[in-house]
Amino acid sequence: MPHARTCVRRERPSGGCTRRATHLAFKVTAGDSGAGHTWSKVRLTWSGGKHPTYTCLTVQSDLRTGKISGIR
Repeated sequence: MPHARTCVRRERPSGGCTRRATHLAFKVTAGDSGAGHTWSKVRLTWSGGKHPTYTCLTVQSDLRTGKISGIR
């Protein structure tokens, strides 16, 4: 599976992205849902070996469209 690219949106009209880093793996765990949205836990793995580095996020998505509507 190809790696997803992480980008940061710049504060300009073009909304261009700059590549910053690429995660090695990810894990998504479904959470609670209600009022048309669901919350999922996402863990991104940035390095491997004996001491991997992780970033954990909680992502809210719209049940109808599947689009992300919030990140904590």
